[in-house]
Formats: sequence, structure tokens, C-alpha cells
Amino acid sequence: MNNRTRVVIWGPGRLGGFVLRVLLQRPEEFDVVGVFAFSPEKEGRDIGELVGLPPHGGVTVTRDRDEIDRLDADVVIFTPLVALEPTQSHADALRLLAGGKNLLLAHDYFYPAGISDGYAREVDDACRRGNSSVLAVGSSPGFVAERLATTLAGHTLEVAHVDVLERMDCTDLDAHVYPLLGFGAKPDDFPRDQIIAMFDHMYRQTPHAVAAQLGQRLDRVDVDARFATTTRELTGASAPVPPGTVAGTEFSWTGIIDEEPFVTVICRWVCDLEIAGWEADNDWIITVEGTPSLQIRYARGLSFANGIRHGGHVDDPDGEHWMDSQSWTSVAAFVNAIPGVIAAPPGHLLAPVFGIPQHRRIGSGLAMR
Repeated sequence: MNNRTRVVIWGPGRLGGFVLRVLLQRPEEFDVVGVFAFSPEKEGRDIGELVGLPPHGGVTVTRDRDEIDRLDADVVIFTPLVALEPTQSHADALRLLAGGKNLLLAHDYFYPAGISDGYAREVDDACRRGNSSVLAVGSSPGFVAERLATTLAGHTLEVAHVDVLERMDCTDLDAHVYPLLGFGAKPDDFPRDQIIAMFDHMYRQTPHAVAAQLGQRLDRVDVDARFATTTRELTGASAPVPPGTVAGTEFSWTGIIDEEPFVTVICRWVCDLEIAGWEADNDWIITVEGTPSLQIRYARGLSFANGIRHGGHVDDPDGEHWMDSQSWTSVAAFVNAIPGVIAAPPGHLLAPVFGIPQHRRIGSGLAMR
């Protein structure tokens, strides 16, 4: 009897390709029955050869949605193109769920009601029709705020607010990403609305998810942005960033209850590491203000042996299939969540967090002395 989990990869790009590569190397656990790609040049290729592994038993990449729909699969690793129209991605996800396939993804469905009640109903209706479940994984959004911050709150009796600060060193990002983040723009040309539009759908769900885990319901989510300029020519950056132009950006999503901030998620992206007050060490600072208050730093690396953080690459750093610590955490999030999403009851899932304070906000009258 075959007890292997039948998996479909939807979008074998950088992230989906890494997940595919791991699953193919664990054949005793996983049977990859299909791969859907968007790129014409990937169509028809053997799924093993696609990711630098030996051929895999005749399974080839398809661009035919109907072919994937007809497959008998337990779970879909849903990693579509980030630039894909959200409406098309949403439609694909709903169809797969309604067709009876459980779904794991890292770009949406962190908390669908944070978009709208109607959006959440669409997801729940698809799950009900297909007797399927969906879980959003990933690092941020998906893990740092939704799971780490809420777990940290388990050592408080009351919560005033939760802050998650992402601090990313962007000096080695691909050059084409720089203008997307506003780097190199003159202050008057800072593309605030463009950047918000790019990330808002994902990040505005996170404050809602954290609040829900803590037994709260937000009144709204406010979005803000600020930037810092460099005073020097950045010779180490991936693209030209002249003096006087933007070299640091911060975008924040703040969940409000009774006109007070309850959850704030800040994304700080910096390509000039010498800007005062704009530290960026590829980490997150998680703060829970409450009774008592707590703070931790979360950082990733390939190793912390001997107290030294190694965040470099394995395999060939210049090759097609290299892996860094960010890639490993994202892949692990998908692979480790597969049994849980299959076993879960139908519907949208919030990853369970044990022992967190429910319905206890600061001001609830707790006397400590």
C-alpha cells in the first residue's frame, strides 16, 4: 500500500523549485504527481531535471490547469508568480480548494477576513465544497508575527501591544528590485503608493491574524511609510544610489482597537547600512508590551557555531540551485506543514499557538500588588 503524500507544485520558480527539490529527495514520504508552471520554456521538462536532479519517472511540467485539476493529490504547494494578477492567483486557489486539494501558500490567506468578510467567505466556501483546508506559511508574513510573537505573548498576563520590526539588509538584492523599493529615488519622487500597493494585500492581514490569536478584533489597519536618504555614493549597492536619494524605507501596518495601536508590523529595507537609526541585520525584533513586557531577536543563518552567524550559501552560490538560510526556512515551512494541513478540518487554518492570553488587554483591571 502506498502511504506517500501526493503533492502538486504550483509554480516551480525559486521557492517552489526549492520545495520540489527537497520533496523529490524524500521519495519514501512524498510522491510529486504534478507540476504546473507559468513559463513556456519549462513546459514538458522532466520535473527532476528541472531542479538539477535525475529524471523522475515520466512526470513532466505542464501549463494546463485542467490537467492539474484532474490529478488525485493530497496537497498543492501554491507558489505562483509574485507579479501575477492577484485575481488570477485567487481564482486558481479557489478552484484547487473546491476541487478537493489542500493548499499551502506563502503570499496570501494569512487572515482572509483582514481583506474583507466577502473574501473570507469565498475561501471558506471553496474549502467547504472541496472538503479541503488552506494554511498560509512562510517567514514574514506567516511565521514571525503570527506564530513567534503570539507564542511570546504566552508569557504575559495582559497585552498592551505587539510590535514586529523587520530589518533587512538589501545591499545585495538584484538591481531591478531597487526601484521597486524606492532606492535611488529623489525624495519628491519616492513611490510610496506604488510600494504600498505591491505589499498591502499581504501585510495588512498580519495584524488581524495576531489580534485573532489573542482573542481580539481590530477596528481597522492603518498604513504608513517613511524613508531616509544617503549622504554618500553607495559603491557596494547592486544599483546606483546617488547622494541625496532614498536608501532606506520603512512601511508599517498598525492594527487599531479603540483608537489605540494593538499590533504593528514594520518592514525596514535598507541599502545604506551607515544611516543613523536605521540598523538592518537581516533579523526581526519582536516586542510584546504587557504584564510583563518581553522582547526577542529572531535571526536566520546556516550556522551559529562558535557564536558566529554564517548566513551564506550552500552548494554553488553562483549556480541555479543554490540555497541560503532564507530559502531553507521558507522550504521548511512548507514541508513541515504538509501533514497538518492534510489532517485539519475543512476551512482556513490559523497555526495553533498554545497558552496565549485570550481577551486580556491592558486596562482589564488586573491588580499585581
